[in-house]
Amino acid sequence: MRDVSAEWSDVLDDTPERLEANEADRLGRYVLCRRLADGGMGTVYLAKAEGPGGFERAFAIKRIHPHLARRKDLVEMFLDEARLSARIHHPNVCSTIDFGEADGAWFLAMEYLLGESLASVVRAVATAPGMLASARWRALAARVIAEAAEGLHAAHELTDERGSPLGVVHRDVSPQNLFVTYDGAVKVLDFGVARAEGRIHQTRAGALKGKVSYMAPEQVSGRPVDRRADVFALGVCLWEALTGRRLFRRETDVETIQQVGSLEVPAPSSIVPGIEPALDACVLRALARDLDARTPSARALAAELEAYLHGRATATTRADLAALMSERFAARRAGKQEIVRTELAGTSDERSGIVPVPAVPIGGARLGEVTPSFAPPPPARIGRAGEATPSFAPPRPGEQTPTVTAPPEPAEVRAPSPAPRRWRPVVALGSAVALVVALGAAFALATPARERAAVVLPPAADAPSREASASVAGTDPSPAIDVAPPRAADVAPAAEEPASTEPASSRVARRRRADPPPEREPASEAAPGRVNVVTRGGWADVYLGGRLLGRTPRSVELPAGEHVLTLRPFGRAPGRDVRVRVEPGGVERVVEEVSE
Repeated sequence: MRDVSAEWSDVLDDTPERLEANEADRLGRYVLCRRLADGGMGTVYLAKAEGPGGFERAFAIKRIHPHLARRKDLVEMFLDEARLSARIHHPNVCSTIDFGEADGAWFLAMEYLLGESLASVVRAVATAPGMLASARWRALAARVIAEAAEGLHAAHELTDERGSPLGVVHRDVSPQNLFVTYDGAVKVLDFGVARAEGRIHQTRAGALKGKVSYMAPEQVSGRPVDRRADVFALGVCLWEALTGRRLFRRETDVETIQQVGSLEVPAPSSIVPGIEPALDACVLRALARDLDARTPSARALAAELEAYLHGRATATTRADLAALMSERFAARRAGKQEIVRTELAGTSDERSGIVPVPAVPIGGARLGEVTPSFAPPPPARIGRAGEATPSFAPPRPGEQTPTVTAPPEPAEVRAPSPAPRRWRPVVALGSAVALVVALGAAFALATPARERAAVVLPPAADAPSREASASVAGTDPSPAIDVAPPRAADVAPAAEEPASTEPASSRVARRRRADPPPEREPASEAAPGRVNVVTRGGWADVYLGGRLLGRTPRSVELPAGEHVLTLRPFGRAPGRDVRVRVEPGGVERVVEEVSE
């Protein structure tokens, strides 16, 4: 029995790798995040571009190797690839977005694709029991090659500014350069060795460009090539996808070239029974050595495959291809997506111990500060029915309590029209919820007993406001809270205050306090510090005292002192505790390894 894994042993794992410690992490306006692949001419990186307003986007950056940047012939080839690929605009061709030189290195910026090469897909299908011989896979393989043929046809039809054909030939079509995204799109990659009129660099006569096991007979013999050479390569890709075997590849390039020129290609159905005669005919016509007998164009090959697909009982669409990718590559997809999310969330400054991510304030605002409207303080937890909420416990007799005053009402206030009778219970409930939330936020910002804060109270339940009604409707407005400096009138003992005459609907429950709290240190002597939390191998949710601070990489501001952060890798409970000591005005770094 043939070893399928050995036949596809040259399939590379394209999981993004971390940069080396001495590797540059910037290229012009692009931040290089991970290494995707290394080739003879250059390296491909996962990168991101940063823009105003926090705009970020992932790219694939192809950069020529620094030691080759001074070779004129290689730089010319790189320039040719950039000029050619930038002209091709087709949904089945990987788009080139930018090109330039930075720090003495030429680079290409392309769209970053999340998916797998056709070589990886064929290997996964060939090693799955019963999958290779299924009618479903035959249809999906035909769909992939038909889509790739359309992309190549767009390249073959390119013209210059005057409308003259450029005569583009890819010359390196292979399962490694046909890409299937996780959502079912098919893309043709890498026009680095493509032939076209007007190229700066001219290939020497007889020089081979591409992978010999996918070359047409005229290409390996050094004769002129046209678009039909790419059709032959597509035929090899389809034959291998249907059979799970390599067609021409042998131990050495010399043996492989001999097979390309002399091997009588067997029909795919002779290897995997059940393949329809119509599909056999499409493959063998594309692999004809006689140019006149070969399928004349990539568009013609796509049409033949579409005719085969239309003759089936059920249609095969991009959604079906996406379903296959989800079945066979679920774990790899999740891993790659998380890497991209993590890299877009952090920056290259992470290496220096600083993660410039928006800080999460801890402990609320200080006295005299106004809470920004876009970040309201969290409401207090409300107990279950029948339980007393600790923050709103009634005072003991003789206790000193904070004085809470409402702002004076305007001279003339028109009372709102009463709500309809059927809505009064709902409006009253909404007003009560808004009142509790406002009071919880106010007491969360409370200061020691000798300091007092003025709180703007929401309207009573019998006079619902627009905000209260909106809260019932589901818009969840934040209560308005104004924090004012302490006033002399507010620090008098409770015993000297006159008896309260305010109505019961606007009274505030008093906070229980057995002994006066100790004086806190001035802010200048206990300035907060910052903690940068980074996880290697994936993301984690960060908690402090049961409160979610966000997802790594995360930078948080904490009061000076010791704290225990809880990390939940991939959101799983219970997580792990990490103790960190924060120095006033200092920056600490927490780095933890996580895994599935």
